[in-house]
Amino acid sequence: MKLPKSAQPHTVTVKPFLGEGAYGPQYGDEFESTGYFVQKESLTRDDEGNEVVSGSQYHTSDDIELKQQSELAFNNKIETVVTTNKYYNAFTGKLSNVEVMLE
Repeated sequence: MKLPKSAQPHTVTVKPFLGEGAYGPQYGDEFESTGYFVQKESLTRDDEGNEVVSGSQYHTSDDIELKQQSELAFNNKIETVVTTNKYYNAFTGKLSNVEVMLE
């Protein structure tokens, strides 16, 4: 079961990180996503396995996969992606929601 739209009142702008280029970080085309943004500190691990403190999280039913260092903008504040976790329904095997941990 996906997150209901009523539980996803926020719209964020996402700028996916593509990698480092000759002139610095390279980003893909921006896109919007609806979900639930919350500011709450929690201990998590980044994509390399290092323990980091996440200051906020974003939860959505959109099927997005963001690399570390991607940017997410909400309320004129830009957050950096630490890691992305996907959760699947145990009965159907379909995507339930995506949790994006942010710095």
